[in-house]
Amino acid sequence: MKKLMMAVWSLLVITAANAQDLTKGRHNGKKQHRKEMVRQLGLTEGQQQQAKAIRETQRKQIAELNKNESITVKEFRDRKAALRQSYKTQMAAILTPSQKEKLAQQKAAHRAKKEANFTNRLEKMRTGAGLTDEQVAKIKSDRATFTARRQSLKENQTLNRAQRREAMQALKQERKTQMEALLTPDQKEKLKGLKKKHAARTMAK
Repeated sequence: MKKLMMAVWSLLVITAANAQDLTKGRHNGKKQHRKEMVRQLGLTEGQQQQAKAIRETQRKQIAELNKNESITVKEFRDRKAALRQSYKTQMAAILTPSQKEKLAQQKAAHRAKKEANFTNRLEKMRTGAGLTDEQVAKIKSDRATFTARRQSLKENQTLNRAQRREAMQALKQERKTQMEALLTPDQKEKLKGLKKKHAARTMAK
């Protein structure tokens, strides 16, 4: 079952060959994203230096906050939220009105692209494993429910960190179990094949 669910999950989320490659990929992705933002927004050299200083300050503040084990979960969440809001406010302050408008357009495009990627992955599952319209609709519904429940857990201030982590893991396992129950034996085998092809393409890049 574990191998099967890994096959399913790999088609619904972006994965890498191992954790190190994933971390490196995310880092490089963020770096490229910043470069693209600089290009599209037309940031001046001065704006770029200001943005870099703001990012570095926030990174250090978040790192220090993560080390603080003497505060409650609520205090931790409040302080982290305050740091993120301060970061957004400072970054917005260095942009011109025109740049702010471009940034809003970029964010909207990013959300649309993310949704399109999910739809494409789901379509590959539909054609590759022979999913029915009902199964596709159920997957979409489960995803929406999962997203809402995950957000609810993040906002639940009555849980400590360990409780929230356990609840999140249970929620993820529940979603995997739902997917397992949704598929037929034949579809499960086909998804294993799709997973192998996906891994081969990833390694070839």
